[in-house]
Amino acid sequence: MKFAIVEGTVIFNKEQKQEIDQIAGDLINMGHEVEVFVAEDSKFCSTANGLVVNKLSGVFSYNTEKTILNSLFVSVKRELALRSLYNKVMQIAKPNRFDAVVFPEATCSYMRVLSMHELKRGQVPMVFIIQGLVPRDCKNLGSYSDRLLLKTNIRIAVPRSGKYGFEVAVPNIELIYSRKLAEHIVTLATD
Repeated sequence: MKFAIVEGTVIFNKEQKQEIDQIAGDLINMGHEVEVFVAEDSKFCSTANGLVVNKLSGVFSYNTEKTILNSLFVSVKRELALRSLYNKVMQIAKPNRFDAVVFPEATCSYMRVLSMHELKRGQVPMVFIIQGLVPRDCKNLGSYSDRLLLKTNIRIAVPRSGKYGFEVAVPNIELIYSRKLAEHIVTLATD
């Protein structure tokens, strides 16, 4: 299979970059082809052998640091950044180019914007790995996933680890109980 892995528009910490590199490396070791797509201003560099990294022109990262004064500005910037990212992904997510597109560090915001974007109607499976859930996000994620329930190309997974877990039974959200994300990604892409 051929996978596109899309780095998000949020400014990363080092651990998240290593996770993308790990997933890409694992998929390559399993015999799959992988291309990574990153924001134009991304500093992502990979150690995985044979990994192609592409810059998405016109897509930029944003900083998530919020203060009382810039909270609304950050929210608007996040919304615009995700819409820009999804517009670019629509251009690359063609059935003859990729078998699946993976967003390994998605958040509830990704689902909210996706529920209003044309990307949800694509032909290529889109695998969203939701990271960093906190209790207030669990209810929102359930609501956003309900809006995407009939979209057969959208696959949502939540790693079941850390302090908070997603405990709500939602038909289109897969709980992942192990750290072998690459294996789960292949399964989600082919279901």
